[in-house]
Amino acid sequence: MLTEPTAHERAKRGLRGRLNRLGLTLPPSAWELAESARLLLAELTALNTHTARLAQQATVIVSRASKDEPDPHDLVERFNTMTRSAVAIPYDPAMASRPLLWNNLAPTTRRAWLTATARAVEPLNTHH
Repeated sequence: MLTEPTAHERAKRGLRGRLNRLGLTLPPSAWELAESARLLLAELTALNTHTARLAQQATVIVSRASKDEPDPHDLVERFNTMTRSAVAIPYDPAMASRPLLWNNLAPTTRRAWLTATARAVEPLNTHH
């Protein structure tokens, strides 16, 4: 799949390249990652009926890697228009710890992951 980058994207990529040569890293933001996922889903939808069906049946999970990131509600709403389901996982510092242990997650984070898992496997239910 090929996408044509905009001038803004080329400029950011150039900045990232210069920072990387200096030994610095500029990680992608949640919004940049979400935009990449949105473009991928759009390309899959346009490719053929099989990949369009896969994209439409997808469950997108949007998690907050940092408490400084904005609430993922807008991203979830955007993906809900493109896919069968989208679920937000709240920020939880335990998500960054290693090893990642279920019991260390906050109750709201565990509920969000259970919801995401249930939505992801819904299409496998043959008893509709």
